[in-house]
Amino acid sequence: MSFSIPRRIIPLAVPLFLTACVDLTGLDIAGGHLTSISVDHGAIVEVGDTVRLSATGSVDGIIGIFSYDRLLDASWAISDPKIAQLQRLPLPPQQDSSTPTQTLVRGLRPGTVTVTASARGLSGNAPLRVIPVVATIQVRAAHDTLAVGDTIVVTAAVLDAGGAPILGVPIIFDVEGAAQLNGYDDTSARVVAITAGPATVSVRFRHATGEAALVVVPRSP
Repeated sequence: MSFSIPRRIIPLAVPLFLTACVDLTGLDIAGGHLTSISVDHGAIVEVGDTVRLSATGSVDGIIGIFSYDRLLDASWAISDPKIAQLQRLPLPPQQDSSTPTQTLVRGLRPGTVTVTASARGLSGNAPLRVIPVVATIQVRAAHDTLAVGDTIVVTAAVLDAGGAPILGVPIIFDVEGAAQLNGYDDTSARVVAITAGPATVSVRFRHATGEAALVVVPRSP
C-alpha cells in the first residue's frame, strides 16, 4: 500500500520542520533596535546663512531591511559654537510619518566644525564647512568662438568680497543654446558645440551665479 503527500502542504511542512529543529527562544527576529546614527555629509554653508542637516538611524532585524529610525528623540551638538551655531527645528507634525530629525546650522565665521546627533546611547557625526560669503563667480573660456564639433574647457572661480578664491565649493555648471556639457567638476567643465548659434555657460552656487557667452559657427568644409 502506498500514499503520497499533496503538493499544497509541502511549503507549510518545510518551515514547521525547520522550526522544530532550531531553538528560536529569546531571538528577536523582527528587530527594530537602533544600531547606528548617520548625519548628512558634505554640507557647506556661507557666513550668515543656514543649512539644514538630517540624521537617521539604522535598526536591526527584519524591520531594518525596510525602514529606519527617525530619531525624533535625538539631541544635537556642535564642536565649536564660535564657527557655527545650531538652530533647532520643531518636530514634524503628527501626520508626517517619514521626515527624520533635522536641525539648522548657521555659519558665523569661516572654519570647519563637527555636528553630532545623539540618541539612546549612540552618536553619529559629520563635518560641516563654513565659507565666506560668495560674492562673485568668474566664468572663463579659452576662446568665445568655436566651430560645430569642437570641445573647449570652461573654468570657474568662486570669489569672496575681497576677490580671494574660495576653493572646494560644489558649483553646478549648465549650458544653454548651441552647446552642451560633457562633464564637469568643482573648477571646470567640458563644453561641446553641437550646432551653429549662441550658447551660454552658467555656473551657480546657492544664490551666486556667473555666466560666459559663446558663439558656435559652422565648421568649414
